[in-house]
Amino acid sequence: MLIVADNLTAATPSVGTAMTARDTHFIRDLATRLRDAGADMLDLNLGFRSKGGSETAAWMVRETHEATGLPLCLDTADPDSMRAGLAAARDMAGPSGPATPWINSFSLEPKKIERILPLAAEYDAPIVGYCVRDVVPQSPEERLQVAVELVELADAAGVPRDRLYLDPILFPLATFQDDFQHVLSFFDSLPQLFDPPVRTMVGLSNVGHGLPAGKRQTVEAVVLPMLAALGLDAVLLNILNPQLRDTLAVLRGIEGRSVFSGADLLDR
Repeated sequence: MLIVADNLTAATPSVGTAMTARDTHFIRDLATRLRDAGADMLDLNLGFRSKGGSETAAWMVRETHEATGLPLCLDTADPDSMRAGLAAARDMAGPSGPATPWINSFSLEPKKIERILPLAAEYDAPIVGYCVRDVVPQSPEERLQVAVELVELADAAGVPRDRLYLDPILFPLATFQDDFQHVLSFFDSLPQLFDPPVRTMVGLSNVGHGLPAGKRQTVEAVVLPMLAALGLDAVLLNILNPQLRDTLAVLRGIEGRSVFSGADLLDR
């Protein structure tokens, strides 16, 4: 399971300010801390930038990769910014250059089908597809139907199945408690739908949304192992959350990615 740090987001005021000011020291320092905390990949969430988005995307790709050497995931709804970030990575290609960033994300929204999805084939980039039609939870059947439609669109665009990640969308547990069972059934059903198979990803922070920080951490730390046991391929999360870091240390030991010892857990 790949661990994608979601901390580099313009929604966090300090990060958004650093992006606008091109504060190299701030961005590189945070990126390095995320790598050292155990991130396998960095999500660069550029937010809703209508001015300077393309320049910001290219700058963020260069700064974070040069600071950490980690793979990147570009998170923006703006096709021009997405293209600029992908192009910046391509221009850095070489022995120490970055792998092609992931595209986060596309959906059934026409603009994303027409302008985001084709970038995955053009740049040979992994891409995340959101399995949701509206802003409310779907029935289990409808969520799977959206998955089928996304896979058909990706196939038609020339995106290989092993580069397509489906995200069933976690809704806040405190608001949509019943929907979590639908997400679990999504993971159970997915292998039966696609041959060759697709991969999966979730944004873990959604599930604890609306709760105080300490309670949110508890919810996320309980949900993550459940999804890992179902074969989740990648998870977007706050890698600086100490409770999640402990959970990840145990999971990585179980997966055989590390030799587990009590020293891997943070002191309380």
